[in-house]
Amino acid sequence: MFIGPCTNLELSNDKEPHDMSAKKKLPTIAIIGRPNVGKSSLFNRLLGKQLSIVDSTEGVTRDRIYTVVERFSQSFGLIDTGGLSFNDQNIFQKDIETQVHLALDQCQGFFFVVDGKSGIHPLDHVIANLIRNQGKPCVVAVNKLDSDDHMAHIADFFELGYQKTVGISAKQNLGLTVLVDSILKDCEPGKVSAPSVKHTIAILGRPNVGKSSLINKLSNSERVIVSEKSGTTRDSIDVQVKYNGHIYTFIDTAGLRYNKKIKESIEFFSATRTQKSLERCDIAMVMIDANDGISTQDLKIIRMIDDAGKACALIVNKWDMFSGIHQKDYMLDQAYKLKPYKHIPNLFISATEGKNTGKILDLISFLDKEQHQRISTGILNRFFQKIVKATPPPRRRGSLVKFYYISQVDRLPPTFQISVNNKELLDASYLNLIKNKLRLAFGFTGTPIRLNIQDKK
Repeated sequence: MFIGPCTNLELSNDKEPHDMSAKKKLPTIAIIGRPNVGKSSLFNRLLGKQLSIVDSTEGVTRDRIYTVVERFSQSFGLIDTGGLSFNDQNIFQKDIETQVHLALDQCQGFFFVVDGKSGIHPLDHVIANLIRNQGKPCVVAVNKLDSDDHMAHIADFFELGYQKTVGISAKQNLGLTVLVDSILKDCEPGKVSAPSVKHTIAILGRPNVGKSSLINKLSNSERVIVSEKSGTTRDSIDVQVKYNGHIYTFIDTAGLRYNKKIKESIEFFSATRTQKSLERCDIAMVMIDANDGISTQDLKIIRMIDDAGKACALIVNKWDMFSGIHQKDYMLDQAYKLKPYKHIPNLFISATEGKNTGKILDLISFLDKEQHQRISTGILNRFFQKIVKATPPPRRRGSLVKFYYISQVDRLPPTFQISVNNKELLDASYLNLIKNKLRLAFGFTGTPIRLNIQDKK
């Protein structure tokens, strides 16, 4: 169990921890519009890669998604927002509207995206007035003009009352340079540099275990939508927190289900995005619901993290709703499930009440030190001689393996190369013994250990 004081916890006082304009004075542009007009397609095209999920289903984007664009010979912050439908039947619409209004407050300009094929919709007038009340630069992006014939439709959209109206095709990559130039010339210039991030931490787990609640508590803001409905988070959302003078990026990921339960293409893309979040993080944390215990799916997630070579911790959430057992006894009950991963530390929290959530930042620093350890070759070989002497490897095929040397050849994850006379004489159980002895001697808490066995030539 991780035990440590929470010292000098410094949550950003900004309304938005990932507000590029406030932290680095980059002009930040929000993409606004009704559902399914191509906002996420434009976001991805401007960024130059797919970050937002694009699907024909209405309401795929729910949270605000931030990035920094460094293309078109310029740099600016960019926000993708959920589609505004003002539909009370959509249980997420009020939350989407809240996220959009936060983006309205924090940006310096707007791309107001409309559908050039279907023409002006009554909602477009409502959104146009909403943006106009902000008193900030806005360019109407008439999207889906995929051919010269469609370009004639641009004139129809001048009735929205905006002088700057640009025809584009996010799908065909048409008109984007003109679009960017049209908005940035009216926005205040800023510095090009991006925030310096110390660590990137992915929060993974099954749906509805409290990942988004934890992100909101750490960032001291309603950064991502929280709902009891399973599958609320669909994209991977980056949120930044300041701690001890450093910036930490937390990635709120979509809940991972069994593959056979992934029925929608949206969920498939969410799972793929979560995998990519794991690839780019430094440390991963698996959150579980204390009332459910560790499930088969949780073990699959832990195995996925181990395969990726990332340091890992287990976060037991909703401990305020669980009673009648001590934390140590709780983990003893779960120990048989975690036998292959008993090196992973755990922390009991309540994300909604904020209990122990500050200790997560200390836990991250601890895990980072553990995974960056490098043991000298001299110390390793003296240690290894003691292992072999105390517990000689068993004979296989009538022969005994002979060890020559061991050295650490890499970190992230810690990787050790062992030279022997014949690697076929070593079985998996003895290799596990070596890993366990390495942990007992040097720690490496929470991080996978890799052993490369090579025959001496």
